[in-house]
Amino acid sequence: MENMRNIDIKLGLGVLLLAAAIPHGASAYAAKPNGESAQAAVVGHGMPDGDCGKQHADGSRHHPHMHRHEAWRLERLREAASYFGIQSDGKSAEQLKAEIMAMKTKDSAKWEAFKKSMKAKRFERLKQFAASQGISTEGKTEQQLRNELRALCRHKGEQPSAPKSAA
Repeated sequence: MENMRNIDIKLGLGVLLLAAAIPHGASAYAAKPNGESAQAAVVGHGMPDGDCGKQHADGSRHHPHMHRHEAWRLERLREAASYFGIQSDGKSAEQLKAEIMAMKTKDSAKWEAFKKSMKAKRFERLKQFAASQGISTEGKTEQQLRNELRALCRHKGEQPSAPKSAA
């Protein structure tokens, strides 16, 4: 019995020493076909190159879907700029944002009207989506529709897929 215990201790120590001898970062990515090392193969969050976004010339990295968010943001800024009569051609998102914020402080009543119209558009899209999922929308508030959609998702065990926009 004592002999088995000594063997277990020696085996455990051997495994620990072996694990300590393996260089940090060695993994399934250790050898690439072209001979690159594991450190060169693994980047950002321990993911292989390309899985965590592309590296830019300035060394920054972005999520792979970040370009879609930026395009969406620019579209919203252009919509706000056109509402306020601001020319948006050839301007960056930062320039548009600065001009819109200036108009917001200059004409707060128009800004409130803009927010109200955007909320109405969002509510209309929500109604259309709820109707496409078979939910009655008559006389319901935005929060009631959202709650019913969440309940529908929980009941089905999945999120309903959003219909493609016609625009």
